[in-house]
Amino acid sequence: MRRLALGAALALAALPAAAFDPADMTEAERAAFGQAVRDYLLANPHLVYEMLAAIESERMAGEAAADTALLEERAADLFEDPRDPVLGNPAGDVSIAVFTDYRCPFCRAAEADLAALAAADPGLKIVVKHYPILAPDSAAAAAFALAVRDLGGQEAHAAVHPRLFGLRGGYTEATLGALATELGLDPEAVFARMESEEMAVRIEATLALGRGFGLDATPSFVLPGLMVRGQVPAEALARYVAEERARRNRAPAP
Repeated sequence: MRRLALGAALALAALPAAAFDPADMTEAERAAFGQAVRDYLLANPHLVYEMLAAIESERMAGEAAADTALLEERAADLFEDPRDPVLGNPAGDVSIAVFTDYRCPFCRAAEADLAALAAADPGLKIVVKHYPILAPDSAAAAAFALAVRDLGGQEAHAAVHPRLFGLRGGYTEATLGALATELGLDPEAVFARMESEEMAVRIEATLALGRGFGLDATPSFVLPGLMVRGQVPAEALARYVAEERARRNRAPAP
């Protein structure tokens, strides 16, 4: 009976879709058909993996399409916000936005990778998105960095940025005030800027931007045609930048 049922199942599978209607089967036929399919899959388990791979591929393709549409929609917020700190070449031909948290050890490693990449690639623009999601004092560190950027310019932010990762003594008024003084800034002016309503709104806007992209890990990297959630090796970052540059060079002029 099992062999007959399997033969029936294979025969039904070979018919046009319109010719196969389970509703026309009796309860006994449906039971035999189901058993035949089960037996066939157990005898050929690789088919299950192939189906799962196809489903995962379709899911990833759908996510990539959604990411591309969202990247196009939010490109200005990602790469052209004049309030954002910028490392590398502000007028570079390729931009990469990095969502970072000063309490993240992986972000510290990524910062060194990005600095080396910028030194080797004079056409790279790195937009720093302060994304304080890991610890209660992450927001204080982010607000301090942005206040330094506002009051001291891009060079001041570039100087303090690597030092804020794992700052000895934590992000206290004493340690941050000492850093501000080293940069030639008035600590009280920096603190006032940090605690302003505008700063709170600004940080929340970055958090909302990251959440909109589904970013739940730092560091995360965004290029005009690619979103990378989580840490990647320096070699991969360099490859992504090269691929984006090649894509831009292939694109027809507007």
